[in-house]
Amino acid sequence: MKGLRLGIIVLVVWLFTASFSPLAQVPTKWVQVPTKWVQAQTSTARLLAGIQAHAFVSRALIPANHTQTLFVIVQDKNLTAVAGAMVSVSVIYPDGSRYDVRAPQTDANGISRLDFLVGKMPVKEVVRVEVEVDFQGNQTQAATWFRMWW
Repeated sequence: MKGLRLGIIVLVVWLFTASFSPLAQVPTKWVQVPTKWVQAQTSTARLLAGIQAHAFVSRALIPANHTQTLFVIVQDKNLTAVAGAMVSVSVIYPDGSRYDVRAPQTDANGISRLDFLVGKMPVKEVVRVEVEVDFQGNQTQAATWFRMWW
């Protein structure tokens, strides 16, 4: 038991003195320099290896002649919101007709919101929504759907 206590005391003393020695501060400076460089690089240039998009509607079941809201969320590979992404939307109706529109660019939270009117469609039919996103040459796609209801 005395050996264990002595080992713990030696460890605590070593940690305490190592954290205040001049040599212990050298690796800290080496680590901070690349970290600051990486933060400056990503904040100014915004280099992305890829983006991802998620699309969803406010109402999964919607009556005819009502307004549907589409939300598109765009994030980078680190799940950080991407502001200023271009969002193109294609609403594909059951009869094969399409409604193609450019949604607003994503805001500071990486969200684009588009309201559109759903016309007169047969009940129980599925309407597909396809989304294409482009940000600084990085492109991705997302899709969602909703069903016509009473």
